[in-house]
Amino acid sequence: TVDEIVLAGMATGPVGINNNYDENSVTSYLRSNANYYYWTLSPYVFYFDLALVWRSGGVGRLNADYVGYSRALRPVVSLKSATTISGGTGTASSPFVIN
Repeated sequence: TVDEIVLAGMATGPVGINNNYDENSVTSYLRSNANYYYWTLSPYVFYFDLALVWRSGGVGRLNADYVGYSRALRPVVSLKSATTISGGTGTASSPFVIN
């Protein structure tokens, strides 16, 4: 959701107001490999017959797009705060081992 993306550090300024947005200060792990825009599960607005949904990506921007646009998806797993990792580095060749 857009809330989880903000908590992960993707929004560093007023959402959707790019003239006050410091995209170079985004340090979230979500920014790595973010060459595409990714859909969230959060609706933005219905505008006449158009539906818009929050998306993130690129250099860390959060914005909304019409649902007819092609965007990527990123899988997400939410873990309890007590979850521990016993190995791996989080890459494709060395995934985290979750206890």
